[in-house]
Order: sequence, then C-alpha cells, then structure tokens
Amino acid sequence: MSPADSVIPLVGVDDGGNPELIGSGVFLNIGDRKFILSATHVFTDNKETTIYVDGSGSLNELSGTRYGADRDKEDITFMEIDKDTSDLISTTYGSLPIALVEMSDTTAEGEIYSLTGYSQDRQQAKPNERKFITQRSAYNGTASRDRSYRKCHVSSDSHIVIDISKNCARTDDGNIVVPPTLHCMSGGAVWKKVAEGAPGIPGVRLVGITIEKHDLIGAAVATRINFVIEAIRQKFPELSNLIPRSRTLDVTVKEKTGG
Repeated sequence: MSPADSVIPLVGVDDGGNPELIGSGVFLNIGDRKFILSATHVFTDNKETTIYVDGSGSLNELSGTRYGADRDKEDITFMEIDKDTSDLISTTYGSLPIALVEMSDTTAEGEIYSLTGYSQDRQQAKPNERKFITQRSAYNGTASRDRSYRKCHVSSDSHIVIDISKNCARTDDGNIVVPPTLHCMSGGAVWKKVAEGAPGIPGVRLVGITIEKHDLIGAAVATRINFVIEAIRQKFPELSNLIPRSRTLDVTVKEKTGG
C-alpha cells in the first residue's frame, strides 16, 4: 500500500439515518499502537452523531479516548483505537508508520505540497442500503507567501498555508484536474516529497493535517504534524523512544468527551 492509503473517511449519520461523509483522518501506527489523527472540528461540529470508520465492507463505530488541542488555531485531535477496530480498518486501508512522518519540515514559498482526503463532492450516497461510496482525492498546491499566513492569523512555525486553485490542480502523476471542494477534507493528510532513500521506502512524508480552507485567498491551512505527534508523546510517554525528535513545541491537549 502507498502512504496515501492511510487516509480514511470519517462518517456520520444524517437526519434520515443515512451515512454521510463528515471529514477525513489519518491512520497512524507507532510500534504496535494505532491512532487516528484528524481535525478537532470534525468531531465538535458533529457531536450530535455517532462517528464511524469504514472497514471490512461495513461501517464501524469509532470509540476510544480522544484528545484535542486547547487552542482553536491548532485544531488537531487524535485517539488511540483498539485492536478490533484497527484490524477492521486494516482490511481496507493501510496504517502509516511513524518513520514516514517528517517532524522537522520547513517551508519555502512555492514548494509543492500534496493534499489527500475525502471530499464531499466525491461521495455517492446509497440511502436504501445504508451505505455510501466515496473516492479519495489528492492534488498538489504550493506553499503560500508570508502575507497569506498573516491573513490566516497563523505562523509558519506551526502551520502550512497552501495555495490552491478552484479551477485546476495538478495530481501526483502530472495530470491537470478540476479540484474537488475541500469540504470534508479536513483531517486529511498533507505530504511533501523527499529525496529518494533506500529501495522500497516511499519518497513522501506526512508533514501536516488539513484543518481549514480560506476561499478569499484561495488557500488551505494545515497544522504541522509535529504538533500532533508531540502531543501523542505527551499523553503516551511510553512511546517516546519510538517517536522522532522535533523542536520543543508549546502545545497542550486534553481529553475530550462527546463531539
């Protein structure tokens, strides 16, 4: 499986009891422990519905202790999932090893980033069967200039602002496509290509989690992945030796209940 196969759809239920896409997540493994990473607002905006993950041809309730950042601008959340849920997800998706997470990414204007997630306009509901079909979306954008960070009220130390076009985008294989809406791609992955390493080692690294879009400036905003991973280290210190080091980060997460 490719690293992008670790990006999963998160599913809620509409007023008619039918499944509907509500966001995206990243399925990560650290040692023998499995986590789902996403954006906090995917959960808080859908606190009235049970959240499900896809696995083994069926939807399975997502349960476990969830942690989220105190500050809204980080907008990141994670939860450890049990073996049964992990095994079900693994029948359809792949878990991303911590070795493919880049903890010290820096950004220069114009650098290429790839966004992967599940867009609302790529889902097909099948109400009579209580099922839905969704297609993963992936396309490239470029790192924004400094003034875009100011307009988004974020810092390049903690976030990545990526210019995107409403009319066209380039896929990883070079094709020009009409990009999907970013709605429901929140919680999805942001990748960056790296120099080729050993044979069989993918040449991309996870560098961020998509958290919002800014239509006025045509940009997507992602929280840098080291914020999320350092928060996991904070809550699960027994995993610290398995997690690559990054610069010290001032991020605090708390246990979240409900949405």
